[in-house]
Amino acid sequence: MTETLLYYILCINLLTFLVYGIDKVKAKKGSWRISEATLLLLAIIGGSIGAWLGMKVWHHKTMHKKFKYGVPAILILQIILIGYCNIAQKVPSFSDTQKEDAQRTITEEMAFEGVSNYCHKEYDWSTAKDNPDIMYVQMGEVTDSTYQVVFRSYTGAYVLFYVDKANGTTRMVEKVPSLNVEETAETINLFDYIEK
Repeated sequence: MTETLLYYILCINLLTFLVYGIDKVKAKKGSWRISEATLLLLAIIGGSIGAWLGMKVWHHKTMHKKFKYGVPAILILQIILIGYCNIAQKVPSFSDTQKEDAQRTITEEMAFEGVSNYCHKEYDWSTAKDNPDIMYVQMGEVTDSTYQVVFRSYTGAYVLFYVDKANGTTRMVEKVPSLNVEETAETINLFDYIEK
C-alpha cells in the first residue's frame, strides 16, 4: 500500500469518526443533522473503520439496519479489496513481464550482455583464466531481425546465439567443427540475463 493511500485512509477514517460524533451531539441537542446519505458515503469512500468505531463509541445509528449491517459489510468489502490489491501488486503476471520486455528495444550491446551473462553462468570458465583466448564471447553477423553472438568453448565447440531484435527470444545452435556436427539447442529469453 502506498504512503499516500495509507495517509488518505487514516484521514478519512478520523474525519468519519468525528462526523459520527458531531451528528450524535446534534441529535441530542435536536439541532440540524448530518444526512444518513453523507454518513454512509463517508464509509463507502474509505471511512468504514471510522464509521464502525463512531457507531460503537458514540452509540450512534446502532439500531438502523442500513448502518448496523451496511457499515460492517462495507468494511469487509474494503478489507477484501485492499487485500486483493496488495496481492495483485506484489505478484506481476506473466503477461505484465512480457509486455515490459516487449516495450524494450534490443540493442547490439544488450544482445552481447545477455549472452555473455548466460555463458558465464552456464559454462565453466576456469580453463580460460590461464588462456583467455581459448574461451570467448563475441558478436557475429547482424541481420534485420537478429543479432548473432558467438560463444567459443575451450573444447573448440561453438554455440551460436540468434537474438530476435523484436522480443529477445534467443535460439541457440551448437556447432562442433572438428566432428562436423551442428544441432539446434534450447531457446532462452534474453531479458532473463540482462541486468535491469
